[in-house]
Amino acid sequence: SRQVGYSPAECGLDPCGAHGKKLVCNTDKNCRWETDAFPRCQPLKCNAIADQCDCLGEYPQCDWKIDAGVGRCADRLTCPASDMVFLLPATQGRYNTHRNGFDAIAESVRSFMRGADLAPSSDSPYGLRMNFVSYGADAVTAVAGKPAGFGPCEAAGKEWVFTGGAVAGGISGDVAELDNTLSWHESATCAELAAGGLRVAPALMKAGEMLAGSSAGRKKFVFVLAADGFDANAAEVKAAKAALGADVKVIGVVVRKGVPASGSDTATEQALRTVVTQPFDGHLVSTSIDALDTEI
Repeated sequence: SRQVGYSPAECGLDPCGAHGKKLVCNTDKNCRWETDAFPRCQPLKCNAIADQCDCLGEYPQCDWKIDAGVGRCADRLTCPASDMVFLLPATQGRYNTHRNGFDAIAESVRSFMRGADLAPSSDSPYGLRMNFVSYGADAVTAVAGKPAGFGPCEAAGKEWVFTGGAVAGGISGDVAELDNTLSWHESATCAELAAGGLRVAPALMKAGEMLAGSSAGRKKFVFVLAADGFDANAAEVKAAKAALGADVKVIGVVVRKGVPASGSDTATEQALRTVVTQPFDGHLVSTSIDALDTEI
């Protein structure tokens, strides 16, 4: 099937999305068959190119960077240095062809993260750094020292809010740390987390704590991913947004379970309007689950 590729300047058919077969995809030097989330042909990501000459000579969208004496191929920067926290809804329902909604969302974020130009350090003048918070009855971040599979759903007293974790409760640009943290969320998040409803305010508070240590000059964002709505308690959300500070932009993303929008998606958008930074244009996005990693 064809995929639509989007850029700020134009929207058109993505030539890689037209390659429906792995062998055909891999014969196109600008494409690569991805299997990390959903098997499909995607544009080649710069961080998958190991050779400096190939990086600089064959792919104009890429640049060779030196970090701590080590070279790597990365996207040519088109946006300022930024720190971001993704809020992941602890939804368990079926999403289109995906049996578990939370895992589908987490894997889309993982695909975005692996293709991003990550910053090597907290004071880097370029690149992205990030972390993740799951929200359900409360907010969850990865737990330091806990093996995969031992999550809040098994913890005594259901202690939902944690600090620490692979990225020390802050923001990271290390792909291995972020990979491990997302895997922790996938192992830990279960239906019990959402049993008390989806409350976004505690997750906003946790995101604010993570971003509090961001270096001066780095832009700060919170991406609220939502698919089944959430408890948009006005007083609770207002207090959480005030705690974030005026320099943190909140972006809302409606994750549709199917391609056409439904009544549930409309309700989710209305809930997000209570949270996102105004004006809504530019701070509120609606996308299908299958296009999430390219629309963030």
